[in-house]
Amino acid sequence: LEELLKPTYGIFVYQEQIMKAAQIMGGFSLGSADLLRRAMGKKDAKVMDKQKVVFVEGAVAQGVDPKRAEEVFAIMAKFAEYGFNRSHAAAYSMLAYQTAYLKAHYAAEYMAAVLTNNMSDITKVAFFMDECKHHGIEVLGPDVNESGMNFAVNKTGAIRFGLAAIKGVGESAAESIINERENSGFFRSFFEMARRISAKTVNKRTYEALALAGAFDGFEHKNRSSYFATAGGDNITVIEKALRSGGNGGNVKSISQSSLFGDDTTDTMVEELRLPDAEPWSKMQQLKSEREVIGMYLSGHPLDDFKFEMENFCNIRIEDLLEPDKHKNKDFTVAGIVMSANHKTTKNGKPFGSFTLEDFDHSVTINLFSEDYLKMKHLLVPNMLVFMKGKFQPGFRSPDQFEVRVNSMSLLAEVREKLVTSIKLIMNLHFINETGIQELKTLLKKFPGKTALRFSVGDHREKISIDLSATKHRVNPSNEFLKAVASVMGIVVRLK
Repeated sequence: LEELLKPTYGIFVYQEQIMKAAQIMGGFSLGSADLLRRAMGKKDAKVMDKQKVVFVEGAVAQGVDPKRAEEVFAIMAKFAEYGFNRSHAAAYSMLAYQTAYLKAHYAAEYMAAVLTNNMSDITKVAFFMDECKHHGIEVLGPDVNESGMNFAVNKTGAIRFGLAAIKGVGESAAESIINERENSGFFRSFFEMARRISAKTVNKRTYEALALAGAFDGFEHKNRSSYFATAGGDNITVIEKALRSGGNGGNVKSISQSSLFGDDTTDTMVEELRLPDAEPWSKMQQLKSEREVIGMYLSGHPLDDFKFEMENFCNIRIEDLLEPDKHKNKDFTVAGIVMSANHKTTKNGKPFGSFTLEDFDHSVTINLFSEDYLKMKHLLVPNMLVFMKGKFQPGFRSPDQFEVRVNSMSLLAEVREKLVTSIKLIMNLHFINETGIQELKTLLKKFPGKTALRFSVGDHREKISIDLSATKHRVNPSNEFLKAVASVMGIVVRLK
């Protein structure tokens, strides 16, 4: 504890010196000395002038020469001009050095501590989890068989999400899960977990939050929608059935033993329950649920399936929209996901709106007015993936400052169909081989379509190439085809 307090010691020394001098020489009470300390810290001249009179009078009353008392007060006032800042600078420099050392040598442990410290603020958790990704630190989702109360580093060096950080899972519920796991071993299934833990501490809402966050993905059945499915026509979800059948924790066996024949009927009933084969959620629905309870996307990102569109048809990122003055009069195309939207009306009755657009790393809020708003408002829906065209133009009220003007917006899912006229496969002559050619032929047959196919074969060392058109083959520019063909002979794919 002493070592931890050292960085802030300078601040306490500064405060103690001011207050002790006021008490010993000026005859101040502890409360009055604190008022003087505050005035000097804030450099409040009016208050300090009043306090000077009180200080000198108090010192004279204790036999101190008035001139000497004024000199001491002047020294204190002069010290206050730099002492407060200096003590803080010394303390913060020590803290900065220590945290920088920890981040450099124990990066995962340091970031786990930072995440835990901000666990109550889901927005900050999302921010620091992004920071982890930027530094190559893997952050794993919650798992009822590994997660602790807080964020922690596991045996593989990755950060495991803390149970208490899930929205809807309180500390008492997380503590019950962890204690049961540590005392009686890992949970083999969701139903066994429901049997072993009391429903008084882990209720329906908690189980739903855990399922949405993916905390049950470690079990054999990984379809999250199954936990919310109903079976048997009683309109009761799997989670509710599990809670009704078990949920008595350590009391389950005692209840069964008190039955007429002493058979463990309750225990058997829970174990006989099975997760139904429910229709899996769409990727967007699963990611949306994750973000609601975790604060960010963990198992993927809604834009993952549209990286080809973003690489081939977008000339900027969301980050560029945040600094329009750097892109004066430039036309732009950008893609992202609408995170929120507001539809409003001016005092004159004219409709307008604003929306927040986000990509993998940044977000920006954009305003739409008049006819622009009317023609695009149907796309201002949360979780809508959009492709946007616009221009960086001078501001309406401040021509010297540039702003973002949106000219058109469309569904990102339709971009490939509307804009892709051909696919170019760029091949390095030195990587071409018979095996690769056969793999490519197989893929062309497997993914037939209407999109024209072109080749660019070149010697990158000599910087020469030749362009060819495929006359017998047209393909379907699906993600499956694009990913598959990009793994053959180092082929680079370009959409046009």
